[in-house]
Amino acid sequence: MKKLILFLSVLMLTVVGLQAQKTITYTLIDGETATNTDTLIGLYPTIIPADMWYSVQVVADSLTGGTAGTVYLQQSNAYSGGKWTTLTDKSLTVNGVLSEVIWEATTGFLGARLRVYVLNTGTNTTEYTVNLVLKRKSQ
Repeated sequence: MKKLILFLSVLMLTVVGLQAQKTITYTLIDGETATNTDTLIGLYPTIIPADMWYSVQVVADSLTGGTAGTVYLQQSNAYSGGKWTTLTDKSLTVNGVLSEVIWEATTGFLGARLRVYVLNTGTNTTEYTVNLVLKRKSQ
C-alpha cells in the first residue's frame, strides 16, 4: 500500500511538472515609464519554437498628461540577419487613462523572436507593462 501511495505521488508530481513546462510567462516591460517621445523595447531573450502559441498583454497607464503612443509587436527570424518586422495587425494606439490589448497567434515559422516596441508621443508620462505568455500547442 505504501508503495502504491508513493508511486501515485511521484506520478502526480511528474504530470504537474510536465504541465508547468508547457506554459512560460515572461515580463517584457515591467512598469517602465516613458516621458514625452521616449521609446521602450521589450525583447524575449531566446528564439521561440514554431510549436508555441503566444499571447501578449499590454497595459498603459497615464501618470501625467494624456496617454498617447503606439505599441508594436515585432518579429524577427533567425535567418533575417536580425531585421525586425512589425506585424501589420499587431499594433495598438494608446489614447486614454488605461489601455489593454491581448494579441494571440502562433509564430508560424522556425527561429522566431518577438519584441514589443513602444513609441510614446505627446507631452505625458505613461507607465507600460507588457507580459508574454508562451504555450506549447496541443499534440
